[in-house]
This record gives sequence, structure tokens and C-alpha cells, in this order.
Amino acid sequence: MTTASLQKLDSLLSSMVGKRYIIKSQLHQVVRYHFDDDKLTLVTDKKSFVVDVQNSLKLLESFSKTDQTHE
Repeated sequence: MTTASLQKLDSLLSSMVGKRYIIKSQLHQVVRYHFDDDKLTLVTDKKSFVVDVQNSLKLLESFSKTDQTHE
């Protein structure tokens, strides 16, 4: 990935932190993320997802945003 692509991905992930998404019929709140070499780790309140940075957009496409607020 190019530097510009990584910056765009970082911006997208940053905007996801604290928000809730439905992933495989389960509600998750994004807690944090980080890049390590060529891997992205995305941590939710229920699970950690680790994928190659190259495949990260495919993972993010499986996240459906919800309007449900945190209680």
C-alpha cells in the first residue's frame, strides 16, 4: 500500500473508534486499532481482528454501521 493509502485507511479507522457496527449478526464497538508491519489489528469489545493491511478494506466492508448508542 502506498503512504497515501495508509493515511486514508488510518483516517477511516480513526473515525470508527467508539462507534458500533454489526459484524456477522453481532454488535461490536470498535475500541482501538494499530498497524504492525504489514498487519492491521482492529480491536472491538468482543473480538480482535488481525488481517494483512492489503486485505483490510475487505474486512471493513463486513462492518455495518448501526445507530444504536452505547448504554
